[in-house]
Amino acid sequence: MFVEEQPSVSPTNFIKDMIENSVENKNDEIEIIKEKGAYTPEEIKKISDFTLKNLR
Repeated sequence: MFVEEQPSVSPTNFIKDMIENSVENKNDEIEIIKEKGAYTPEEIKKISDFTLKNLR
């Protein structure tokens, strides 16, 4: 009887992957908001505040 070797997953790699995935999801979320082109009043306020700060 043969036992298949399982690739070992180190805890640090596992955590790193989870963090990378959550960051990617955040970026996707922002891209989706940009692509849809329609903003909620909350989003408009954030965008305009951000723009005004950068213009000063």
